[in-house]
Amino acid sequence: MRKIKRRALGCFSILLIQLSPIPAFSEAGIKANPDYISSGLSWTTEGIPSAQVGDVLSFHRIMIGGMLEARNEKRFNQGVFPNHNWRGVATTEASLYERRMEPFLLYVYAGFCHESAHATMGIREPTEKAFDLIYDDVYRRMMLNSINVSGHIANSSGKNTFLARVDYNFYFCSKNTPELTGSKLGSSSGFSAGAENRYRLGRNTGCYISLYDRYIVESRNTDQGYVHVGNDGQLQNVLVRYPIINHVNTIVLKTGFFILFNESRREAGLYGKALYGNPYGFVDSRDTRFVISFGIETSL
Repeated sequence: MRKIKRRALGCFSILLIQLSPIPAFSEAGIKANPDYISSGLSWTTEGIPSAQVGDVLSFHRIMIGGMLEARNEKRFNQGVFPNHNWRGVATTEASLYERRMEPFLLYVYAGFCHESAHATMGIREPTEKAFDLIYDDVYRRMMLNSINVSGHIANSSGKNTFLARVDYNFYFCSKNTPELTGSKLGSSSGFSAGAENRYRLGRNTGCYISLYDRYIVESRNTDQGYVHVGNDGQLQNVLVRYPIINHVNTIVLKTGFFILFNESRREAGLYGKALYGNPYGFVDSRDTRFVISFGIETSL
């Protein structure tokens, strides 16, 4: 009986995916967004791997999506598969307003997003860098819960499609400073914006260029903890009041080639990406890097 129920549930899920009308969600996703839900593999130019598994389900005016990601850090001994850090993303959005304003389509959304991450390994060798010292076998977490309101515009002309998105995010019960080991959470605000241009090369092929910027405002909530401060090589472990949500800014440029699978509304492709700022996932909020990566991904 259980097997029959499982098969029926599986068939129903497949039926929902195949029959559910897709609104502007597939158009609204900016691929350069570090939280863009997809499945794939990527490597940095230093050969450091990451892997993600994610998908979305859209029906009527609601989208539900989720993604799990695992990645490595260059300062650890590297293996073939990423296994040092992980994070999870769960999101849902509802379309509130749609209007055609020639030559653009305007959409307004409201949604909720949860992101959590932590390291699974500690540092295995001496270090004098602040962002290395948080990998010390002590459980440290990052958790972001946000309610967002966003506006989107889309314009299709011949083979060319332009997409843009602006978000306001209210963060609550959140913490993005793993240098604090406590469990105290806080609230803050953030903004993000992105734009993407897609060009159809053929009936089922195309290319794109995508740009995204994500900024989180420092919270007024603070917590007392020992934080490594100072320049690398002259670090001191000081007891300070530290923001629970620290200000971060991440800019991403991504470009790639994709193949469309019309029957399943899915696409797959190759991409290259440049990120400047705070790498997504478990990271010291003071750590600013420039990372270049390339990979393969599939998404709805």
